[in-house]
Amino acid sequence: LASPHDIERMRASSIIPSIQPLHCPLQRPAESDSWLAGVGEQRLPFCYAWRSLKLSQVPIAFGSDWPVVSYEPMQTIKSAMQRSDWCDAGKPAEFSLDECVRAYTYAGAFAEFQETQKGMLRPGMLADMVVMDCCLHRQAPQGISRATVTHTVLGGKVIFSSAGVK
Repeated sequence: LASPHDIERMRASSIIPSIQPLHCPLQRPAESDSWLAGVGEQRLPFCYAWRSLKLSQVPIAFGSDWPVVSYEPMQTIKSAMQRSDWCDAGKPAEFSLDECVRAYTYAGAFAEFQETQKGMLRPGMLADMVVMDCCLHRQAPQGISRATVTHTVLGGKVIFSSAGVK
């Protein structure tokens, strides 16, 4: 829950929320849902107010919250890209692929004060990255979670290569 007042305080205090898109229901909870009863109808517009955070220029870092939900980043990205507008005061709720990747990479590095060393691919920075089996920009959001890693590079060295990939 993040009211407009809370969001302004986060922005003014340089607070970086770490959000877990898999926690957010993709659809508005049913009236009988115990979660909705606990939150209350009057506070529903302030639930999962990610877009309000972004529009207020509050940096957002993504995380998984594993083992509560899946640690698979592609499932998290799919969830963030398919988010409906049932909350957050009717603002467009979904994130673009580029916004998701930034939340997982640069924003995470920024949150730990390491943005000059990692979080993007630039000369002199750590070369930690994955290579996917497809171009994610050519995938529909529902297909994103089927993309798989073919290579993992850590510190500029390939530490994982899937079988059969050259």
